[in-house]
Amino acid sequence: MQKRFSTFLFGNFWIAIIAIMMCYFTEKALGIILPDAFLPFVGFATLTSYSFHAYLSSFYISAQKGFRLPWIQKNKAFLLGQSLCSALVSSYFFLALASFSLYILPIILATFLYSAPQIPVQPFISLRKIAIAKTLYLSLSWAYITIALPILVGGIPFFEAKNVYFLLNRFLLIYVIAILFDQKDKEADQLLAVKNAITYLKPTQIKGLISLCCALFFISSFLFFQVKNNASLTFALLLPMFFFLLSFFFVEKTENDYVYYGYLDGLLAVSGIEWLTF
Repeated sequence: MQKRFSTFLFGNFWIAIIAIMMCYFTEKALGIILPDAFLPFVGFATLTSYSFHAYLSSFYISAQKGFRLPWIQKNKAFLLGQSLCSALVSSYFFLALASFSLYILPIILATFLYSAPQIPVQPFISLRKIAIAKTLYLSLSWAYITIALPILVGGIPFFEAKNVYFLLNRFLLIYVIAILFDQKDKEADQLLAVKNAITYLKPTQIKGLISLCCALFFISSFLFFQVKNNASLTFALLLPMFFFLLSFFFVEKTENDYVYYGYLDGLLAVSGIEWLTF
C-alpha cells in the first residue's frame, strides 16, 4: 500500500491532479468556459514538467534522507519515461489549443527554465548563479498556469476587479506554501548552488513574510466577496488558508515528505474539491 501511495505522490500524479483542480476552480469561480482540451493539457504538462525536474534532481541530491529522494533514485528510468510519454500526450492536447499558443508557449518556456539549472551543461549551469527568486518564480508560474491562463483562454476581461482579486488571492496561497517547501529544501538548493532568497532570510523574517501574505490573502478574499457576493464561493476560497494556519507550526517542524507532498501540496486543491462536492 505504501509503495503504491509513494508512486502516486512522488510519481507526480497527485500534483497533476492538483493543477487540474486549481484550473477547474478558476473556471467555476470566474464563470469561464474552457476548451475540452485545456484541463487534460494542464494535467499532462504538469506531469511532464515535474517528472523531468525530479529526474534531473536525482543526479545531485543524496538519497539517504526522507522518503521521496530514495524513491526518486530507485525510479529514475520511470520518471524519464513518464516525462517523455506525458510530453507526447500533452503535445496532442496542445495542438487542440494551438489558437492560444501566444498565451501557452511563454509558460512552457518558463517551466523549462525552472528545471534548466539542473542540466549539467552550459549555459544551464550558469543559471544557478542568477536564480535568486526561485520561490517567487515558481509561485508566479503556478498562478499563471492555474488562474491567468484560464482567464486568457476563456476570453474574459483580465483586469476586471473580481479576476484581479481572485488571481492575487490564489497567488498568495501558492506563495506561502512554496515558502515552507523552500525552507525544507534549503540543503538541496545549497548543494545545487541555487541562490534562492528565502534560504538567506532569518526564521523571524520568513514568519513576518508569511504573516504579511496571509493578511493580504484575507483582504483579497474580502474584496472578492464584495464584488462577487457569493458566500459559498468565498468559503471555498478561504478554506485552504484555514487549514494552512491550523497546521502551520506542525508542518514547519517536520520534514516528512508525505506531509509536504501529500498534505501541503494538497491544500492547493482544497477549494476545487470543496466546490466540486458542494
